[in-house]
Amino acid sequence: MIRKFLLTLLTLSTLLCLIFALPACTPAEGNNNTGNTTQEEQPDDNEGEKHEPEQGEQGDKNPEQGGEQEPAQGEPTEALEFTLSDDETYYTVTGIGTMTDKDIAIPSTHNGKPVTAIGVGAFAMDENITSVDIPDNVTSIGDSAFLSCDLLADINIPDSVTSIGDDAFLSCDTLTEIIIPYSVIDIDDEAFDSCNSLTIFCEAESKPDGWNDGWNGSCPVVWDCNNNEVADDGCIYAIIDDIRYGVKDNAAKVAGQPAKISGDIIIPADIEYGGQHYPVTQIGDYAFYDCGSITGVTLPESITSIGINAFTYCASIESLSIPENVTHISNNAFTFCNFTSISLPNSVTYIGYQAFYGCDSLTSVTIPESVTRIDEDTFAYCSSLKSIVIPDSITSIGDGAFMSCDVFSTVYYTGSEEQWNEIDIGAFSNSSLDRAKIFYNYGG
Repeated sequence: MIRKFLLTLLTLSTLLCLIFALPACTPAEGNNNTGNTTQEEQPDDNEGEKHEPEQGEQGDKNPEQGGEQEPAQGEPTEALEFTLSDDETYYTVTGIGTMTDKDIAIPSTHNGKPVTAIGVGAFAMDENITSVDIPDNVTSIGDSAFLSCDLLADINIPDSVTSIGDDAFLSCDTLTEIIIPYSVIDIDDEAFDSCNSLTIFCEAESKPDGWNDGWNGSCPVVWDCNNNEVADDGCIYAIIDDIRYGVKDNAAKVAGQPAKISGDIIIPADIEYGGQHYPVTQIGDYAFYDCGSITGVTLPESITSIGINAFTYCASIESLSIPENVTHISNNAFTFCNFTSISLPNSVTYIGYQAFYGCDSLTSVTIPESVTRIDEDTFAYCSSLKSIVIPDSITSIGDGAFMSCDVFSTVYYTGSEEQWNEIDIGAFSNSSLDRAKIFYNYGG
């Protein structure tokens, strides 16, 4: 009996010892029985678990098996789309992939192989990109690679590039300058067409034989740009106080502006460049073309002419005052603007073809005595135009001058009925004028 009791007591004692002794036999959290390294410091080499090398650390897997080293920029390599060449020796960037960054740095390698080309349409019509850094082993920029990248403002072309394809930068409305190195021997048609605010700087002294005649569209080109600053149109282009100007013959014009320009714009009467002052005398061709975020423009009295398509598609401008010294309003100068009224001074002698075409908020206009002709389609599709004052100086009205002005109803003519009947009025698409009631001998 005593023996059984002692055996039971011994068994209980042994169990209690094991229970209380167990923590002393178990390694402390974060330690193992081989040394002092923590789990965070000692990588787990178990099969199936991937160790991501830190920036600058070399991975030890074969790049073709997905274990390539991350480059410094990291995300661009993972996010952009790449295509491996048929001979598996290089990669081409073929798409934006999942990239959301505005500033893109194209990596020089991908999966351990060089990136040597930007493919056809790779970034075409992207609405997010503002800058692109191209590495110096890229040799070609494909057709439409950056077509209509409306916010693209900064891009480098390294001296490894030898060819630029058709429409590569077509309609990049925010680019203001780009440098093309000696290395480029082929540029295809319209590569830089419709880049209305772009000046192209070329290291070559003249157009190489391999460049298509239409490669630059209407963009001004500065040849031998390392030794010269004057473009082929005779202007020196400069951005002063966020406005782009062209300086020529001791005067300045407002040149094509980036499409992203916005707000109320004030043009000064003169600018300073290179220590010299230049009067601003022109609003140049396409100066504010498609600048839809401009809400107003103040023009100085020094302005004498307004160029072709100068304000086309400036849909947010509600009113505009033309300075007293302006004599020439060019073709399509205000096409598709939304202002409700416009004041034309007596200095104006010429109003061009389709100058106010599609200004569907315009309700009334007074033509100054200095004008002798209303050109073709000048006020066509001004769907809100109700009345116009026409001076007796007008000798001809072109075809379609008031085409599709559906609510047009009243003409105030400063001359007599006999004088009106002597005006050469185009027979084509002027039914709105034919229907209007004419008040003769209007005195204002």
